[in-house]
Amino acid sequence: MYPSKIIELKNGTYEVGKDIEPGHYTISSKNNKGYIEIKTVEDWSFKEEFGKDYGTVDKPTIPTITTYLTEGDKVNLDKTELTTFEPKHQTYTNPISTGIWIVGKDVKPGKYKIYTTFSHDIGGNLKVFNRDSSLDKEYILAGKDSDTGDDTEGSVTLKDGQILVLNHMYSVTLDNE
Repeated sequence: MYPSKIIELKNGTYEVGKDIEPGHYTISSKNNKGYIEIKTVEDWSFKEEFGKDYGTVDKPTIPTITTYLTEGDKVNLDKTELTTFEPKHQTYTNPISTGIWIVGKDVKPGKYKIYTTFSHDIGGNLKVFNRDSSLDKEYILAGKDSDTGDDTEGSVTLKDGQILVLNHMYSVTLDNE
């Protein structure tokens, strides 16, 4: 699932398989502006606002989304000048940013302490799905310097084939326990 090239798109609605090659991408917006909505065929959807700052509790922003796009997914871009879809080649990644990650491909299986990478991150949620798409666990995390009442860390055991879906925060760090 490695797309062959970087693509750049303007505002509009696009379908994966027709307008965008299926694959694993890191998606960013020129000047960190605009909105992206991704409706996946697996029903793991994203509605995110691009931004270089953390936004507010009611309106968090993210600098990038790294995700798998499969045939039939829909991508809607609004108020972006230009959005870049850069192929993400297979490597273990830590920390992980907003998006979809597969344990065993992108993240090593194991037991981890999880927390927002940046102490001032307003926070968001991390969901862990099993291979059959059933929800295993959900974490609502915020940075240690944030004034929200959310947890600042948690523990998780990740198994090969599980899927991680991270929304509304810059990144989560996974420290081996």
